[in-house]
Amino acid sequence: MKKLAFILVANFASLNSFSQDSTFPSSQIGVSYLGLGDNDAIHLTSLDGAASYSGRGYYGIQIDYFRSLNKVLTLETGVGLRNHEFTVHPNTGPHVDDTGREFNTSLLVIPVGLRVNFLKYAFISTGALVTTSLSHQEEIADQNGIGFNLGLGLKYDFQSGVGVYVNPFMAMHSAISLTKENYPERITEGGLKVGLTYQLH
Repeated sequence: MKKLAFILVANFASLNSFSQDSTFPSSQIGVSYLGLGDNDAIHLTSLDGAASYSGRGYYGIQIDYFRSLNKVLTLETGVGLRNHEFTVHPNTGPHVDDTGREFNTSLLVIPVGLRVNFLKYAFISTGALVTTSLSHQEEIADQNGIGFNLGLGLKYDFQSGVGVYVNPFMAMHSAISLTKENYPERITEGGLKVGLTYQLH
């Protein structure tokens, strides 16, 4: 009986120790910069006589939150700002000046996504982007709606709790548009997301 009691106590102690040493689920907060790439504004349907757009660049900053469920799956969300610069070119005749008009538009973006981690330092990221236009421009439709992003990245976590990552990505805002326009433009972006994280627990 004493031997059985000893085995039960030992097993309980080992299980308790294992649960305390387990690092999942765990949380990280972070800040990131997005840019160093290209942007565009497109119609999903070909339209005769529609204006065309050329992107002049973009940048963004974002506050991030990550929740690691296990070694493979990590939920991610946050809130960020994007600033996009464009030139709009009206569809004009062959002898009309087509220098275009430059304009900027700002977006509030809430990502809701998933990371799939592999090979210890690599990950695939994908998810939805809930976007709202902060500036209303006559040159382009508001980007209110749900978009998506897809990326592939590398990360490294230091023992201090600080982590870094680099995430090349592509994204489309307002793929599902919530505006009242029949043929709204969608803003696309591609580039790098570079971030710092800190382990909460």
